[in-house]
Amino acid sequence: MKAVKISAAAALLVLAGLGLNAFLPEAFPYPELKVFGQAYMLVLTKFVDPVKDDRLLLGAQRGLLGSLDPFSTFVPAGKMEAFRKSRASGPLDAGVELRRAGRFAYAHHVFPGSPAAEFLKAGDIVESVNGVQYPRADIWELQAGLSGPLGSSVKVVYSSRDAEKSSEAVFALKPWARPTVRLDLEDGAPLLRLPVLGPATASEVRDALEPHEGRGLLFIDLRGTTSFDYNAALKAAALFLKADPRLLIKSRREEKKSSSRAEGAFGFSDLHVLTDRDTTGAAEILALLLQKGAGAKVIGRATFGYIGMLQMVPLSDGGACHLTYSFVILPDGTDLTGKGVQPDIAVRDPLGAETASEAIDQKVREIVREKALPKAA
Repeated sequence: MKAVKISAAAALLVLAGLGLNAFLPEAFPYPELKVFGQAYMLVLTKFVDPVKDDRLLLGAQRGLLGSLDPFSTFVPAGKMEAFRKSRASGPLDAGVELRRAGRFAYAHHVFPGSPAAEFLKAGDIVESVNGVQYPRADIWELQAGLSGPLGSSVKVVYSSRDAEKSSEAVFALKPWARPTVRLDLEDGAPLLRLPVLGPATASEVRDALEPHEGRGLLFIDLRGTTSFDYNAALKAAALFLKADPRLLIKSRREEKKSSSRAEGAFGFSDLHVLTDRDTTGAAEILALLLQKGAGAKVIGRATFGYIGMLQMVPLSDGGACHLTYSFVILPDGTDLTGKGVQPDIAVRDPLGAETASEAIDQKVREIVREKALPKAA
């Protein structure tokens, strides 16, 4: 039989699984590790083509973190520098946020007016970026390829729901107007769009709404909004609440409290919040605080159901685990993990995200007509 060379790390895993239970702590999952060791050796020795053990270990490590949630990820030592650069992003980007779902990467949100908006829609499968394919590479590596200096060439291979085959788009990165807080009027009713949540959001909301103070009806649009700035959500919610909004940041070992002073600056008596499946993180918390604390009616679909905070934990070989280390919940124990904010007025449409968004817009118009608001001058 031909000898099989394996790394020291792989050998330790295999030996631990096959018979070193005397050296393992009592709570160590020995039976599962034994099965892993057996499967590992079978692949290494029986698979039709020779397989390098470092490839197997990398797949196992990525699978371990990837099985937790859509955001936790394993970063090998050789890619740490690239990962740090990807977190900083380039001076320009294509204007699309990617997410993973099983063995697919998809466009979670495409910003209007961005280069990506010329060919991508939310929900499209992104097969590769500049030749980098998912799941051979991790999702952050594809996202990194979508940013860079002015004029950088980007090639994206993607497929749409209604397309029979993949399409290819090649474009150059260029400046585009980033989304900001914006107030529109829907037949006289203020519609506040919050595409981002950040340190300046509360003051921008205050400036946008002051000319409309005194109206009873207000719509707040959080569709497609992803943010992990939970402090920004607290401050934005405080503008509408009479009681101080509070959160608990809950990790494995401790709980921390976070709050903001209620301002109750705006007397909108008839609040509505628009959400969809891509409303994520701090945007979910904002919707929940307004629903529970200001009596807002949530219109649309249940939100994504991830209210975590990520932390980079270094490993001994120079790699790291970028993983969810805490969740944000309300003091009454309300936890949105895996459930999301449930709408008071559900808008369902099986035809797709774009159609569902149009259905939500239609529901807004119906409510405005029911309230018989006067037209804006």
